[in-house]
Amino acid sequence: MRKRTKRDKEIDSFRLTDEAEAEINSGYPDEVPVEEEPSPAPKKHRLRRFLVKLAGFCILLVIADIAVLFFTGELWFNRPDRHRYPLHGVFITEKQGSVDWKNFARQDIQFCYIRATKSTAYEDENFKANKAGSAKTDLPVGMLHLFDASMGGKEQAEHFIEVCGDMQGRLRPAVDIRRSFVYKILPADYDKQSAALVGFCDRIKEEYGCMPVIKCDKATYENVASRSEFEDCPVWIVSEFGSPDESIEWDIWSYDPNGRFNHHDNSSRIEMMLLDKGISVDELYI
Repeated sequence: MRKRTKRDKEIDSFRLTDEAEAEINSGYPDEVPVEEEPSPAPKKHRLRRFLVKLAGFCILLVIADIAVLFFTGELWFNRPDRHRYPLHGVFITEKQGSVDWKNFARQDIQFCYIRATKSTAYEDENFKANKAGSAKTDLPVGMLHLFDASMGGKEQAEHFIEVCGDMQGRLRPAVDIRRSFVYKILPADYDKQSAALVGFCDRIKEEYGCMPVIKCDKATYENVASRSEFEDCPVWIVSEFGSPDESIEWDIWSYDPNGRFNHHDNSSRIEMMLLDKGISVDELYI
């Protein structure tokens, strides 16, 4: 046996322990794993994504088509049954421009109202032409006043009478009591409005022998038109986004602001209305 030299002893003194070797080996594994490239997605996944995108595009296309139909007046919320409500009419203002009444009256309408006045001084720009033109047709036509709740009712009636004059052979006058956008911002004083409307109705009855038709929305019906002072006034309800509430006793219903008709200058839409079933146009004559 070889005698251990001083050199052998020095080598032994620097030999690593088993624990140190194990720790070094764990930090440097013999085999380094190689990252595998992701496999391409199955074809069925690509097809699914394509179908989802196609469905989304189709939905957007349908929504765009519906929006165009609403904008052009081809589609609206209300489509009353023509068999149940056979008598339809329109409301004409200066927005429609010059009207060719001879041909306009031949369209599928059974009655018409024309805006005449507003408040105590305003007169619709085309009222005189519309009154004269409609008089040459067989279409039943009435005149409407746009009520101003801040002004006296009797004074407004005097203005209406002065502008409209003789109403023989016409439908009974109508008065629109809906609050404008400006007045809707302010608190409503329905008692004051009702008192002024009484003065208007009394003067109209004195002049023409009948109470006027009251044009209103749900709020003004419940707070004004439904009061006992106006029980002899026919009700013209405006409900453009659905049928009138069952609690409202109405005679005329404005159901669509976007009616399309020929034989008038401007391309603006025309408000459409109808008579309740069981009511004839003859009942509206003065």
